[in-house]
Order: sequence, then structure tokens, then C-alpha cells
Amino acid sequence: MDYVKKAINFAIRTDKIEEFVNQIKIFIEKVKEELFNKQDDNNYNSSMHISNLLHVQHKGRQPNRYK
Repeated sequence: MDYVKKAINFAIRTDKIEEFVNQIKIFIEKVKEELFNKQDDNNYNSSMHISNLLHVQHKGRQPNRYK
């Protein structure tokens, strides 16, 4: 976070806020594309495996318990 604060302060001091915002937008789009491509590769190369579901143990007696 320190780098972000410094970068914003420098952008404000030098009146280059638009340039800073554009760089951030480019960075975000690039990372989103990389994540999307990585996700597609993982979905293509591996099949989904679902393990056994977790069983929840409730406190107290079961409802409608007969003696």
C-alpha cells in the first residue's frame, strides 16, 4: 500500500493523474486477461473432482424422536 500512496501523491504533484489512471487500467486489463487464460487452461486440462460432502452434526436431539 505504501507504493500506491506514493504513486498517487506523485501523480497529484506532477498533475499526471490521467496518465496514472490509464496505467492502472492497462494493468488491470492485462491481469484479468492472464487470469482468464489461466482459468481456461486449468478447465481444459483437468476434470473437476468433487469429494465427499461434509456432514453437519447438529446439537441436541433429532426432531420427532420417539421413545
